[in-house]
Amino acid sequence: MAQATSSREQLRHRLGIPPNFRVPDDLNGRPVRNVPLPAANKPTDVEFFKITVRGERKPNAAFLKDHFFREGRLTEDQALFIVERTTELLSREPNLVDVKSPVTSERARRIS
Repeated sequence: MAQATSSREQLRHRLGIPPNFRVPDDLNGRPVRNVPLPAANKPTDVEFFKITVRGERKPNAAFLKDHFFREGRLTEDQALFIVERTTELLSREPNLVDVKSPVTSERARRIS
């Protein structure tokens, strides 16, 4: 086999890229150009929190939606805040359904 001379040909040979496949000119660019670049910075507390009418600090949902859409990341404290508040909220919610007795099931009727 003839020795590959250019870096593009070496890459094509090493990766087993077929000869009819076009290797992009810019190998460091975004594969899909219309996808925005990821968020480069973690949000500040001013961006992350929103003060409600009642004076409570809550995560800014509109900002976070956009930030996560752009593959953004949070600080550890911000992520823990969300996890802890979610745990607190869900632990207050009832997780049992009250069902009046007698309770029967079709399967139990067929077995007996």
